[in-house]
Amino acid sequence: MLTLRNIKVWDTDEIIDLKVPTDGTLFEDGAEGGNGDVEIDATGLTLAPGFADPHVHFRDPGQTYKESMVSGCAAAASGGYTDVLIMPNTVPAMDGETIDDPEAPGAKEVLDSGYDTVIDYLQHYEAIHGVSLPVRYDLCVCASKGRAGREATELEHWRRYMPGVDDDSKD
Repeated sequence: MLTLRNIKVWDTDEIIDLKVPTDGTLFEDGAEGGNGDVEIDATGLTLAPGFADPHVHFRDPGQTYKESMVSGCAAAASGGYTDVLIMPNTVPAMDGETIDDPEAPGAKEVLDSGYDTVIDYLQHYEAIHGVSLPVRYDLCVCASKGRAGREATELEHWRRYMPGVDDDSKD
């Protein structure tokens, strides 16, 4: 059990002790309490709900020199965000299209992971890279092929990402 003593509740200013159940693996052996039970003096800290950011640019794949899933999620968590919506300005574009040019920037990383679309790659990012990201994320995919604004993506590329929609249904 993790106990945060004297923590302030953000909207009431009430001072409480917050008990968080753990499975004993949150803290290393030898931690205070010896059995995974830890008490922390949280005086001066505030308990608040997590924020959601509906517009982030993580640029992964293809432009990770600007931002990556790992660095972007870490920055979001540091700022109190628990949920983010990733914009589709990845390279290749997050448009549901199958990557057909393995030499395009970012394509190698996606294809080497065993996936052929950026959407599938990002949906499986944690498993592919063996990481646990500190925030939940959703994807905002682009409606035009290659983000070019000239030709809409194909509806059949979206059906498999839409919960409750039968792949064989027609509009």
